[in-house]
Amino acid sequence: MHKKYFTLYAIAVVVLIAIYFSLLKFKATDMQLHTDFLLCAIFFAVLSPLLFLFGVKGLQSKNNIGFMSFFYGSFMIKLFLSLGFVMIYLSQIKNVQWSFIAVFGLCYFLFSGIETACLMMGTKKKD
Repeated sequence: MHKKYFTLYAIAVVVLIAIYFSLLKFKATDMQLHTDFLLCAIFFAVLSPLLFLFGVKGLQSKNNIGFMSFFYGSFMIKLFLSLGFVMIYLSQIKNVQWSFIAVFGLCYFLFSGIETACLMMGTKKKD
């Protein structure tokens, strides 16, 4: 399960790098877009593996209550850290563009999808 996650995680990071370099090519003068993209990508690239490992710890729990505690704890950590990240960003940047929302959403759904899919694969019983 860890191998599958980190393979998908590496693919997601490569996809984000490819998107970033395509932005450099086509939107080289829009520095705010580059800053937004790098901030969001780094935030989720660091947060995602930590929360995945937290979720795996829940999967290793012997009872359902332990699993649900870890799962919802992981969800709440991501929610509050994301909210804090957005609030800090909005307080520091005066002319917020829609590009930040698009990039943040892309990174959030990309990394959350990988985490959720790999945790779901880990819940399946092996025959």
